[in-house]
Amino acid sequence: MRVMPPTPSDYLVTLIHEGSHALVSLLTGGWVQSIKIEPDGSGLTMSLLHGWLSQLLVGSAGYLGATFYVRA
Repeated sequence: MRVMPPTPSDYLVTLIHEGSHALVSLLTGGWVQSIKIEPDGSGLTMSLLHGWLSQLLVGSAGYLGATFYVRA
């Protein structure tokens, strides 16, 4: 199986995805510890959250944020 290297647009989508997690973390009263984007195009946002509703919203924010950005 051949894997293609990430393109600049892959990094942009990952940045939007992880940034959406971070934004909703802050909007729900949480703290963002770090955002990391790897050379392979994957990413990770580490947040401190308060309660199940924050966790649900922040967990959903990545895909929703990327979807809304692409559709805009």
